Amino acid sequence: MKVKEALKKGLRRSPSMALTVARVYSLALGVRANMALFLRFPCVYIASDVLLIGVFRIRIGSNVAIGSGSWLNVNDRNSPADGLVIGDNCFIGKRNFFSVGRSIILRDYCLTALNCAFIGSSHRYDDPMRAYMTTGVTLDADIYVGANCFFGYGSQVIGNVRIGHGCVIGAGALIRSDIPPFSLVVGNPARVAKRFDFSSMQWVAWPANNITEGPSEEAYIEHLRRQHGSVIQPISVAATSFGNIL
Repeated sequence: MKVKEALKKGLRRSPSMALTVARVYSLALGVRANMALFLRFPCVYIASDVLLIGVFRIRIGSNVAIGSGSWLNVNDRNSPADGLVIGDNCFIGKRNFFSVGRSIILRDYCLTALNCAFIGSSHRYDDPMRAYMTTGVTLDADIYVGANCFFGYGSQVIGNVRIGHGCVIGAGALIRSDIPPFSLVVGNPARVAKRFDFSSMQWVAWPANNITEGPSEEAYIEHLRRQHGSVIQPISVAATSFGNIL
């Protein structure tokens, strides 16, 4: 104890040495945190400034990249079940926001652009005479996103929503209700503008008199795995540490 106190006293007399020790300590904490992330998610690239809250309720598949500035927030940290599940071969763009109510699930091969949001939980506002930061959050919504969905810039999914596999969500779309598989969705509020017709093999305006539905989600995932295997992730786009010119 005396040695420790003497060391602290000496550091107080030397600002440069104190700053050096602080930097080394912060570096050691960073290494420890990165090692913990690597051990939990060994096949995932997570940018250094991604915030993970409730990490032990987050499950991420293999060959996944999560972009800089993203925030993955599991609001209920006590449940033993997985709260946020991201499948294999997904790319989460920069500054994405996940707020988990009961659960958020993204299946394999999903792709999100910048500033996308998946909001399954919000602060309660039952009593406006209380500060909303003290009222707690809702924990009853489930968001399910099928395999190989693409979310354009700034798109949002809010509340209890199920999005079928193979969907394309346009930039700025706001989704608050279920979307069938192989749909092209635009607008605020979002609407299905087109669906993919598997008889003509093209996108057709919706509603239409008749379309041929595509494969089941599990058959679709098997097809994607046979066709693409493990995709090469554009990690340089997800990070901030590889320079400004690609």
